[in-house]
Amino acid sequence: MKRVVCIAILLCPLLTLGQTSNQLEAEFNWLRTTLDLPSSTPIELVKKPSLPAKNPLRVHIITGTDQKVRDSFIKAIDKWNRKDGQKYGLLEAVPAVSQADLVLVRIVDRKRGTPDQSGSGTDGSGRELSYYERGHAPMYGSIIARTQDGLKILVRYTGAAPISDDSSDYLVRVKLFDLMKKRPAIEQR
Repeated sequence: MKRVVCIAILLCPLLTLGQTSNQLEAEFNWLRTTLDLPSSTPIELVKKPSLPAKNPLRVHIITGTDQKVRDSFIKAIDKWNRKDGQKYGLLEAVPAVSQADLVLVRIVDRKRGTPDQSGSGTDGSGRELSYYERGHAPMYGSIIARTQDGLKILVRYTGAAPISDDSSDYLVRVKLFDLMKKRPAIEQR
């Protein structure tokens, strides 16, 4: 079976800091469903993350309805390829998960967002934000490797993002590029 590596940034409505084993299993089940995997697919948390030495690594990006976040990932990948790709390996965006070595998933659960009713605020263009837009929504991110044996979660975090933030892919990009620089020498196709 071909080895495929998935990088995913995921927001799961069931996640909080200090998860119980039931919450973690719910996260795993949500992940299997999101990636269209059998419910029996094993998932393991990894202590020492690393990426394969494949070049280029094909990347599929899933961001739900956040087109600005998807665009931000694409721009970051293009910049990486121009600046560091020849030295550390290239990244190539692909249209389907089935074509990907890496999958970036970042979804915000705005339905569970908490509005901020105090004060006022504006976005970067000066537009006044509603009390709802000034609030925060749960956010969960992870970098996940998919192997023949199942999924290996290399990096994961939980937190909150501003509801109006359509570009909160920074932490994932930083960690992805850090892992790219630390991986073994790249192999050419």
